Amino acid sequence: GEDLYGLMRSPPLPEASAESYLIRAVGMDIEYLSPLADGTKPLSRRVPHDSPGLVDKAALDGTLSGVYRDYGGGEVIAAARRLPSAPWLLVHKVSRAEALGPMEAAARRMYWILGLALATVLGALVAIWRHTASTRAQEDEYAAQAASNAHPRPCAMSRQRGMLRTTDSS
Repeated sequence: GEDLYGLMRSPPLPEASAESYLIRAVGMDIEYLSPLADGTKPLSRRVPHDSPGLVDKAALDGTLSGVYRDYGGGEVIAAARRLPSAPWLLVHKVSRAEALGPMEAAARRMYWILGLALATVLGALVAIWRHTASTRAQEDEYAAQAASNAHPRPCAMSRQRGMLRTTDSS
């Protein structure tokens, strides 16, 4: 018994929150057969089998996939295997934060980088649009000035000698 428990205390993975333990179904309860990381002695803890979101319930039901609560209420990711020689399951769990933390941090960095790149591209497009619009406005203004300088505008009619009198806009 103690040799098995000793092997279970040294999990194959280096995560600080990793824990392996044995469980079994006893009537409508889940019984913990091995010592737990919180100091619980073997065979001294039971929880109702119908506990919602419990990793051990999902392991016994064969639906273990995703993030669950462990016996202490923490979020965990786990794997479980039935032992062929006994009606027991070996559960190995790791805290969600420890298992997914580095990946979630990398995803957040990627989102920030993509957001900044998108903002930079958007800012460049706005700057190009404003520059193009102001250049067009200047060209239109120069064209209008050139047109007004090339063709004098009639301003008033003079009856003197029957001629049209114009004013120069410059």
